[in-house]
Formats: sequence, structure tokens, C-alpha cells
Amino acid sequence: MTRAWTKTALAIGVVAFASACAPAGSGPEFGPVDDQVAYVGEEHLIELRATDPDGSALAYSLRSNLPTLRERADLTQIPGGAVFSFSPTADDVGEWYIDFYVTDGNFDDRATIEFFIEHPPGEPPTFVRPTSSGRALDVSEENAQIALDIEVHAPAAGDVEIFEEPPTIEGAEFEQTSGLEATWNWTPSDAQIAASDQYEVVLIADDGVNPPTTKTYLIVLEGRESAHAVRVAGGGDADVGRAGIAERGAIEVIDLALGAHESLSLEVRPPASGPLGSHRVVLHGDDDRVREMTRRWPGTEGAERERFLYTETDPGCGPCRYRLEIEGHAAADTAYAFRIDRQDPR
Repeated sequence: MTRAWTKTALAIGVVAFASACAPAGSGPEFGPVDDQVAYVGEEHLIELRATDPDGSALAYSLRSNLPTLRERADLTQIPGGAVFSFSPTADDVGEWYIDFYVTDGNFDDRATIEFFIEHPPGEPPTFVRPTSSGRALDVSEENAQIALDIEVHAPAAGDVEIFEEPPTIEGAEFEQTSGLEATWNWTPSDAQIAASDQYEVVLIADDGVNPPTTKTYLIVLEGRESAHAVRVAGGGDADVGRAGIAERGAIEVIDLALGAHESLSLEVRPPASGPLGSHRVVLHGDDDRVREMTRRWPGTEGAERERFLYTETDPGCGPCRYRLEIEGHAAADTAYAFRIDRQDPR
């Protein structure tokens, strides 16, 4: 019967011993040998037992697909059997097999086991960087970006898997650059700036031995109330855009300039919860006349956003001044985004 010692063993070489006398012509037979789990840096022992009815001297040997096992393992004779001993290193981590052989010179027996070498369980990985649990990002600056250098300490493993817990932030770029390091970069889009002032990144480090370690990193967007100015694609030099927040119950006032054949398109995002209601949007000209903005897609309960459009048709505008007023929802802040596009007059 096999006895698994507290340390693991792989053995190599040949050891002989004599068993009690028995009828001639019978071969040796191994007792049970179980699959084994060994840990890096710890000696592992396997006790082997075999019987031979003829009482012949027995010799033990082994074969394995683990490189250098024969050179590094030991075999020691004990009464009635043998003990194989082996001390794994980090380079040995993996799943292997060992074939143990016993012979009386005429007959053989073989016992095959799976041999798993792992890092010892112990302290789980910890995040060395980032050192803080979050930071503020001033999005009033053009192309504001946040870059995180990620580093993990993993006593129980040489390498760890680092990844983001979904859902991830759209547009963010994550890359694991080594066994213990990674990078994360994000430039918030205008829609993201308008949608929320807080975003979370949840990082996971898994050493495959201990339960995964989680680190939550909070990003707070500052400067959203200043209506972050950006360039937008297409249409020429007159194209500009903005995203911002009309605070609850307040009116956001934005000064604009529209040239002939330029269009102002506006998106207003309803609150995430509560009654939708209506968003008051007014466009005043420099002559103090109110220009009606056409609602292209009427807002309804559960709609993602409301879109409005106004096109300057006065060919004499070069440009004409306007004041855009966006009234925040009575129960919640109202996110908005707009852009000005040059239109083809034909």
C-alpha cells in the first residue's frame, strides 16, 4: 500500500532487496502508487512497495518525460521497498508522468502515475501599482488622457494573468507587457464625458494558485461643466463640437456663431431613471428672435437620447451670433452634446 509523505519524490536509479521465499516462476508486483502533487522548493517523497513470491532480489528504476529528472532525483533502499525523492524548481512546474519499474531479473512490473508540480499555495498576489485607488482627470483640457502602469507582486508564482473585469470601458486599451506588469490607457470620448463623471476600472490578478485578487480604480472626470471643446470630423474649418452637463433644474447657456449654410445639431441624453419629461431647448439669435430647433427624433420613455437640428439659411450670416439655452431635467442632471457642420448650399 502506498503512503504519500508530506514531501514529494521522484526517484531514479536501481535499488535491490530480497523478499520472502515463494514458489518459483512468479514475477514481482507493485503495491498501489497514487498520483502526486509536488510543490516548488519542497522535497517530495514517494514510498514504493513491491512483492515477489519467489523471494528474488528486486531492482527499481523509472522513466519520465520531465527533463533532467534522472540526474536530479534520488533512490534510497528501505526494508521491503524503496523511496524516491525529488525537489522541484520553478522550471519544473507542469503536468508530467513517471513510470516506475520493478524487476527480479526475469519478470517486470510497471506503475505509472501523473506527477503535478505547482507553486506552493500561500500569499495571494497584490497590486504594487497603481498605488492609489483612483484619480481625477481634467477633461477641460483637449485630448485629456489617463495612463496606468500596473505591477503585481506574486509570492506564490513566477507569473500571473492580469486582466480587466467586464464590462470594460469602451475605447480603453489594456496590454499585459510581462508576467507581472501591464498598462492601461484611456482618452474619454465626448459622449463618455457627457454621460458620466465617474468611471471604474476593475483589475484582476490571478496566479493560478490562490483566489484572484481584485483592485478597483476610480476615475473622476473634472471640468465637465466647462463644456469640453473638441474638433469633429468632416465639414471643414467651421466644425466644432462640445459636450457637457446641464445641472438639475438649471439652464446651461452657450454662445455660438453660425455662418451661412451651417447646421447646429444637438443631442440631449435623458436621465437614466425616473420620469423622462421634456427638455427645454431654445436658440436665440443676436436680433433676440427665437429660432425653433426641429426635433428630429421625438424623445419617448426609455429613449436613449433626443436629437435637435437647426440650419442657418440666411446667406448674409458670416457668421451670426446665437445663444443656446439647455434646461436641465427637474429631477436629474442632463447630459448634452452638440456640433456645428458646414452644409453644401446646393
